[in-house]
Amino acid sequence: MAPLLGAAQELKPEDFLRGILPKHIEGSMPYAVLSNAQGVPNRLAIPKLGEDYAAFLARVLTGQCGAYFTPATFRADKDGKRRRGKHFAVALRGLWVDIEGTEAKGGYNGQRPVLQALLAFCKATGLRPTMIVLTSSGGAHAYFTTTENMDPETWQAGADALVNLARAHGFRIDIEVTQDRARILRMPGSIHQKTGGLVRAYRTGEPYETPHLFKLLNVGAGHPDAGRFAAYVGVNDELGLDDEEPRHAPFDMLQVARHCAAIRLAIRDNGARTPYGPWLLAIRTAALSVEGDALAHEVSRGHPRYDPEEVDRKLSGLTGGPPSCDTWHAAWGSESPCTTCTHWGGLTGPGAPHFPHHLGVVGQAPAAQTYTARKGEK
Repeated sequence: MAPLLGAAQELKPEDFLRGILPKHIEGSMPYAVLSNAQGVPNRLAIPKLGEDYAAFLARVLTGQCGAYFTPATFRADKDGKRRRGKHFAVALRGLWVDIEGTEAKGGYNGQRPVLQALLAFCKATGLRPTMIVLTSSGGAHAYFTTTENMDPETWQAGADALVNLARAHGFRIDIEVTQDRARILRMPGSIHQKTGGLVRAYRTGEPYETPHLFKLLNVGAGHPDAGRFAAYVGVNDELGLDDEEPRHAPFDMLQVARHCAAIRLAIRDNGARTPYGPWLLAIRTAALSVEGDALAHEVSRGHPRYDPEEVDRKLSGLTGGPPSCDTWHAAWGSESPCTTCTHWGGLTGPGAPHFPHHLGVVGQAPAAQTYTARKGEK
């Protein structure tokens, strides 16, 4: 460990869990999973509501053969039964990558090549794992934990981008494990059922503030996941948003949508198939328009997971003025209609980024608004 990743502190199982388990949310909990006599992990151990979850999992799993835990916490279904499916996940507090210790499984041959590959990836990207788990089979799990909980959609955006970043750098990870928020992972302090070795955890860095972690993931304009990150870090990040809302003229969002394909796509069918990033931009734009929060709900209610309370919660956490053309373009990524728009690069306002809401300023006809017409445009 030391020559590759510096002085790494070995962690007790309970301390490891306190570094990765989400902060308590009423009604949700993580699960412990134990293996049967055949080595199949199929026995669920569930703590009581309100119990110290880290202490429970450490007590139940430490020293056990073939023991796993869930980094996510889960809610019960409508009948009160405890489930471990993706749709029941409530919160997570970090991303992870699974690196196999054998080339036959798509990884590297042995622990040292695994850690060397991880180190090379970290040097190339600026990322540094908070914790590393050595599975005793030659493989490793690297955790990039955060100081606060992430909701499942935000986590999924991060996991997807981490996979794409690994691909870009030729870093061989188990993609399915890395992108599965309901995944069970080997518990430090347990015994690997095939090797008989002890699974060990090490601290190698400090937790991230989520926006900082997302920026290190280097999701740029044109990337399919770009908008989800841009929307999380700040609805209009290029303006350097803070809690003070930039001034803007009153505008009608539905009028804007007649002229802006990015917004029109986001609100189509009341958001039934709108990706997460464009949806965030749509509800922020709606909230700032003359239509207000009611329109934010209207453009959300078509989605199968529409929850009025969740929309209100998202609205309360978004800051800044109406999103710019660049932000909308990044949000749609490879599906962006922006570069074919006749107004692309020409909608100007104070401070110079381009803003589609200028096309719907109340009392001002779109044809009279300030934009640079392209050659041949009437």
